[in-house]
Amino acid sequence: MSGSIKLGPLAHELFAVQQQVAAMGDLAEIQFARAIQALLAGDLGAAGSVAADEPRMDAFEVAIDRDLVSILARRQPAARDLRLLLGLSKTVTYLERIGDEADRIALRVTRLPKPLRSRVSFAEIQSDASVAGMLLRSALKALQQRDTELARAVYHDAKGASKNYEGLARKLMTYMATDMRLITGCLELLAIAKAVERVGGHARSLAQAVVYMVEGEDVRELMLGL
Repeated sequence: MSGSIKLGPLAHELFAVQQQVAAMGDLAEIQFARAIQALLAGDLGAAGSVAADEPRMDAFEVAIDRDLVSILARRQPAARDLRLLLGLSKTVTYLERIGDEADRIALRVTRLPKPLRSRVSFAEIQSDASVAGMLLRSALKALQQRDTELARAVYHDAKGASKNYEGLARKLMTYMATDMRLITGCLELLAIAKAVERVGGHARSLAQAVVYMVEGEDVRELMLGL
């Protein structure tokens, strides 16, 4: 007699969907990293690879949504399984948004004028991108391991994690005031910085979804003591 645990049809289907979500998460993390590499290194090849992978993100979203609807219709899951499906649906939305932000960053990198690189430091964006990338990795790890303690830490740490946007905006305003040729490039940089900030926000939402899936609680209410 085998000691392995036999999974029912619903459990098998849920596991398959979770594997797809994990693969989508890996791609989202790669896209964001490549977009930041494109910015910091002036690597237009990396920017192009982000755009090239965007259809893969879309395909993941369509396939996972289709499978979730199919499971809901055929299996009519209850309680914990239903909560898992709803949480996975939210997760897919957040991952798709992260992919969109990475695509926007990559596109804007291709629009940056070359003289801007010798005039403007990207240090603030690099710092915030490092934090956002760390939060995203931790949120995906929490999702994979169903680790609500880690998810709560991500949710807490992500609040106000993007600290440099306002300082960058003030600095770029100074550049634009002194040299009108830099206006277009500086505006592109501000949009990139805002996209980085949103990636950190989506990582926070991923962490929130993990707590909901595993424990059925809204971490926002827990943090507020409601």
